[in-house]
Amino acid sequence: MFSCVKPYEDQNYSALRRDCRRRKVLFEDPLFPATDDSLYYKGTPGPAVRCT
Repeated sequence: MFSCVKPYEDQNYSALRRDCRRRKVLFEDPLFPATDDSLYYKGTPGPAVRCT
């Protein structure tokens, strides 16, 4: 990992990857769940977002 990268909430990519591979599971982040609430806008997108 790059020396300038600061782990978010003490998450260590290498350790998380190694653990998931050992257990044969996909990583699911409890701090940023992959739900509609965290992945999509609830209102109209701002001017920098283009809808195609």
